[in-house]
Amino acid sequence: MKVDCPSKRQHGKRWYYRIDVAKKDGKRHQIERYGGQEALKSMRAAITHYENTGRISRNNKVSVYDYFKFWQENYVEKHLSTSTQHNYQIIIDKYINPFLGSFEMQKITPEVLQKHTDNVAKSTSFKKDHTTLSKQTVEIILMVIKEGFKQAVHPWQIITASPALYVTMPRYRTPHKTKESLKIITMNQFKQIKELYSVGHPFYLPMMIAFFTGMRRGEVCSLEWKNVELEEQSCCSSTNAAIQQE
Repeated sequence: MKVDCPSKRQHGKRWYYRIDVAKKDGKRHQIERYGGQEALKSMRAAITHYENTGRISRNNKVSVYDYFKFWQENYVEKHLSTSTQHNYQIIIDKYINPFLGSFEMQKITPEVLQKHTDNVAKSTSFKKDHTTLSKQTVEIILMVIKEGFKQAVHPWQIITASPALYVTMPRYRTPHKTKESLKIITMNQFKQIKELYSVGHPFYLPMMIAFFTGMRRGEVCSLEWKNVELEEQSCCSSTNAAIQQE
């Protein structure tokens, strides 16, 4: 098999190479790989391997940092909403790269990811008040890790199997909730608030949306018109407010 039009590109300080492989459904099909400082050498080796075997060789030296940067640019920024892109970038920069970034993708094990997830869940260093992250935030972090490693298998073919597949959420004890702990206001208190922030006040509309839908503060602030269905009288937020608040 012959490879047509190989190329390389630089993004920041990282070099990638791209080669054309067999067409799919009659359409052009390209494979892009991180090549590092020796991108040309890596590209030539990949071309030789493909022409001899018909398969794309995997770069075993790709770091978690470089892969998630590649994933963010080639999947997240192309297929997900702007707010979700921002949230994913926060997770990658704050909860993944500082601890896993220097690992090679091929050498990450389920044990490493499980220990990392457990450590993130019990750490008190992420928040200014030195409390642990909420269960929802840890679930979102783990979701990003799982999705990133899943796509490292397919379609990017960086690894052959995802170690994140076997990682589970740390166990959380559900505290007994009371009316006081939930901070539920009475109808009289709500009427008093409406008197303070009446129609026309910037707080009025967000307050009414939150009251009648049960949406949280971050969800109301991120609400867009495209998520509002006036005929069905429903709305939903497309962002993960927990990440913003943590």
